[in-house]
Amino acid sequence: ALVFSPDGGNQWHDRTPDSPLDTHTLLMHPLAPNRLYSAAGDGLRAPERGYNESYDAGETWHHSAEGRDHHYLWGMAIDPADPETVLVSASPNAYRAHHTRAEAYSTIYRKTADSVWQEARQGLPAPHGVVAPVLATNAQEPHTFYALTNKGLHRSQDAGQVWASLPVPWQDAYLNQHQQALLVVSA
Repeated sequence: ALVFSPDGGNQWHDRTPDSPLDTHTLLMHPLAPNRLYSAAGDGLRAPERGYNESYDAGETWHHSAEGRDHHYLWGMAIDPADPETVLVSASPNAYRAHHTRAEAYSTIYRKTADSVWQEARQGLPAPHGVVAPVLATNAQEPHTFYALTNKGLHRSQDAGQVWASLPVPWQDAYLNQHQQALLVVSA
């Protein structure tokens, strides 16, 4: 559900008619006031509805799917230095996004400015057997993204184009777990 408050939380209203129904990640960017970004499961119903943007604080919504072959979206992150560079984690459906014992399958897509979505998995594990990544950024690291999966922690320092595995000890038991959150802090 996507609900909103026009007065700082005193009153709450249901979503606007064209807003996403099944939002998994909802973000804002400090350089883009009133802009909302939504990665949603709505893409299963209508492919263009997986990714949603609002430029007026949620009053109206715009959708894009061009370039994406997978429309169930889970994680999302925005470049701290560029509100036009967005990454999403995507899967064919919810089951393949979240269940490690099934045939898990997920990938990452990247979009910049007015470009179409492009798969951005160079340096990441093959998508088969990977649950939907949780994506994160750190405001102190422009153009840097992090992706946490059941197969490890990965970082891109070129706005999501190329990824490298980080040297984090990874137990075999983690391969059958679904990560839920990732927070990147500065030292």
